[in-house]
Amino acid sequence: ILGTLLATLLLLGLVIGLTEYLAYGVRRMTLVVESITAGDLSARVLSLRHAELGALAQAFNRMADKLQRQMKKRAREKDRLNTVMRVMTDGVIILNRSGSVKLINPAGARMLNTTIDKAMHRSFVQAVRDHRIAEVWKRCQVSGEEEVAAIELGVTQFMRVVVTPFLGRAGRGYLVMLQDLTQMRKLQTVRQDFISNVSHELRTPLASLRALAETLRDSALDDPPAAAHFLD
Repeated sequence: ILGTLLATLLLLGLVIGLTEYLAYGVRRMTLVVESITAGDLSARVLSLRHAELGALAQAFNRMADKLQRQMKKRAREKDRLNTVMRVMTDGVIILNRSGSVKLINPAGARMLNTTIDKAMHRSFVQAVRDHRIAEVWKRCQVSGEEEVAAIELGVTQFMRVVVTPFLGRAGRGYLVMLQDLTQMRKLQTVRQDFISNVSHELRTPLASLRALAETLRDSALDDPPAAAHFLD
């Protein structure tokens, strides 16, 4: 009986010790998971001597390594995207399928006379505050294809609006491009004014030359003094 009792106590102690060891390993893995969830992607599970827990820890560490690489890659891509969005002179707005603003660059906010904070997470209609621009997006919703429109905002700003559905499918969201053509419009107006002014300035001397040529053709050629006068 004494031997059996001692064996039972020893076996119970081994079971309790093994259970505690396994629980300790699980607690360590839980702490690492919580650290990764909190943003510490460098947290790892130290090697555990138990075969099953050791294999689980190694698999978890491999998963954490892959996750860390993916997050770093995503951070680099996001940084590149933010850099491109900031330096672009054209306005860029990204909408979700319901038309809520998910991304807008500084140029887009400036062209719409708003701020990034005011435009974010609002409907496209509320962000642009212009029914003509919103109408281009609504046409894209209906057609599912790229829609383009030239809009004159007041007397000083001329804008080209391009709305394109993501990946050719409107259900995924939309990309809105705003191109400020005000300077180009001014240059076109200056060119037209220049041509008009030159035409006006040339009309009078050309009319005089035509009158002199017609006079020479009609009768002045037979009168040498008059012909010489008109030629001069």
